[in-house]
Amino acid sequence: MTHYITLLHVDDDASFGALVRDWLERSEGDIEVTTVTSVEAALELLNDPDHGFDVVVSDYCMPAASGLELFEWLCERDFGLAFVLFTGQGNEAVAHDARVAGVTDYVRKSGGPDSLSLLVRRVRSVVE
Repeated sequence: MTHYITLLHVDDDASFGALVRDWLERSEGDIEVTTVTSVEAALELLNDPDHGFDVVVSDYCMPAASGLELFEWLCERDFGLAFVLFTGQGNEAVAHDARVAGVTDYVRKSGGPDSLSLLVRRVRSVVE
């Protein structure tokens, strides 16, 4: 029996979220992606006992709250989920803040196959 990796992807850009979901599900076959466009929607799913995720992949810069704020919220409530910050806004300061906060991993996004392939490797690594 194949174990599916259940991934919650949080990105305020719905088109990019759909691109990531479609690419991961088509190219990998064992990753199920749920995409939401806000931290609030992510929190609703994470608090719903009918949903379970192995990993959260979140953009850094979003209108209402940042990916790091989402990570801090999850830590405060001891969700114990792997968390990958996947951001195009990244620089050394963001990477440093992510490491200090304790995120599981950090990946710069470009939307191309290289960053998506790197994301898959990191997701598999943190879930294992």
